[in-house]
Amino acid sequence: MLHLHYTPTPLELTRLTTAQVAYALLTIQIDTQLAAPTTAPDACAWVFLVDASHSMQIPIVTDAVFRELARSGTVHETLVDGVAVWQFSGAVPEHIRAASPTALRYVYDALHSIVEHLRGQDQFALVACAERAELLVPLHTGREREQLLAQLDALNTTELGDATELAAGLQLALTHLQRVAGPFARRIVLLTDGFTQDAAACLALAQRAAQEQVAVSTLGLGGDFQEELLTALADSSGGRATMVRDAEQIGAAVAAEFAAARFALAPTVRLMLHLSQGVQVRHITRIAPELTLLTPQHSSDGRHVVVAAGDVGQDGRLTLLLELLVPPAPRAAPAEQRRVRLAQVRVQGAGNLAPASADLIASYAAHAAPLVPPVQAAVAQASTARLLQRALTLARQGKAGEAGSLLHTAATRLREQGKHTLADTVQREAATLLQTGKTTRLGAKELAYATRRLGGG
Repeated sequence: MLHLHYTPTPLELTRLTTAQVAYALLTIQIDTQLAAPTTAPDACAWVFLVDASHSMQIPIVTDAVFRELARSGTVHETLVDGVAVWQFSGAVPEHIRAASPTALRYVYDALHSIVEHLRGQDQFALVACAERAELLVPLHTGREREQLLAQLDALNTTELGDATELAAGLQLALTHLQRVAGPFARRIVLLTDGFTQDAAACLALAQRAAQEQVAVSTLGLGGDFQEELLTALADSSGGRATMVRDAEQIGAAVAAEFAAARFALAPTVRLMLHLSQGVQVRHITRIAPELTLLTPQHSSDGRHVVVAAGDVGQDGRLTLLLELLVPPAPRAAPAEQRRVRLAQVRVQGAGNLAPASADLIASYAAHAAPLVPPVQAAVAQASTARLLQRALTLARQGKAGEAGSLLHTAATRLREQGKHTLADTVQREAATLLQTGKTTRLGAKELAYATRRLGGG
């Protein structure tokens, strides 16, 4: 079963006549000694959603071959799916195509390996999308491995156009997963290298996935994908977001996502809060296993909050930081009446695991004690991550001065937290931004994903 506790217990607040911020560090655990196959989900059901636009099918040539092609005028620069690329003038020479892999071929090889490692009860499906979405491999179990491998070959010959309409692919993947009955851990794994015009529709579908306890994990390939969208899709549904710099890394990234889902002790955990009158949620941040700025969903009256918190992994622990805005202290004088319930907290995972719940209690004193070190560290990590997020948003809006200043502040905080390598990266990006008025091609993406390394403690 799941276990839930929070620090400090109770929360210690100062008696004020105005609202104040309260922090609680929630730990969701499962006993790794007692966890058994009968309590965890019986199997995993994956739908892999692959961008099959033309930019994913361009041969990846060596530097020496590229220079030879450029000198001969065989390639020229153009835009494909919103990505600046070099294209062949006319048909790709057959000897070049035969000797040069494509990103889509790396995806095929990665998925082939996944199918080979499916357990008998696991389920696998493949959706490809570009200008339209197509179900290339319907859901089959690992016991139908030969059939899966035969159908997977369709990825090598699919022609779905140039553009990338991710919402159509997400819709198809989510609808297909609705066929999966029983205590399965359900995942959509999205891989893309380009831009989509339907970001709002994608985010709405990720929120729907969260409601159905389907995690959407995203793999962004190269340097020209929409990191803001891909991280938001994962963060709002309890999935994982990964940057894949080179096509050669696709296999390792897909394998890591497969392992994370397969070996989770409690996948797709949902946190549900029933707030007391006047209490508001400001932020919910996953601190470990990786830092993520989560996206809560609120009821119309604001009293009920649900968030897809992610997985309890092999270490048996998931840590969240709650940041609440609480009303002024009660006026009652007796000490026993100065303890109030801020919220009822409930956590639930997929499978047959029993949920856990607790009352979030606060006590008021004339002078509250300082935050205990674990909570202080979590607050520092979360606030730094939000500072970086705000800086990147300002940079995208063209506000280079404000963004650069925030990045300098973030670098200072990172050094205080002992994250010197990341601080150096942030400092360099700040200098570039202030000098040129924009971030480097990969800089913003690297910072967006690097914030996830702040947690894990």
